[in-house]
Amino acid sequence: HTIILRKDSLDIIERKNEALEQDKTWPFDQERCSFAGSNYAQQTFPTEQINIKSLDKQRAAFDSKLLKFPLTWRHYQTGDQIQAFGMKGKKKLVKKVLSEVGLNRLEKNQVVVLTDQSGQIIWIPNYAHSNLYAVSEHTNSIILITTKGS
Repeated sequence: HTIILRKDSLDIIERKNEALEQDKTWPFDQERCSFAGSNYAQQTFPTEQINIKSLDKQRAAFDSKLLKFPLTWRHYQTGDQIQAFGMKGKKKLVKKVLSEVGLNRLEKNQVVVLTDQSGQIIWIPNYAHSNLYAVSEHTNSIILITTKGS
């Protein structure tokens, strides 16, 4: 068991000895992918069909000409960084992003990230989207990646 001390509560969590799933490569020609209990789908759309401002954190949009495949799903690791929107080229520790949304250590260990061909984190489903491969006024088509829950 693990005890988590929060501001207003004390949580006792049963620790399970489950091994984390190994990294999973997601090639461009594979429309769907499952990893760590969640299902993901990727589709390509003309830019005018997607309202980028209406996307929630369960969906991520990338410039299809810039995004480097294959993508890889993996679990969050200590020291991971993301160049999140609004950071103007600076990177932020994923640990800090997850702490800001209130995740404890055990919850952080269950978080997955999506990386590009070079290993840079481009999306933390439900939490943050990278500024890399961002859709701009020069984008002709968008790759939309959607998560379908646990």
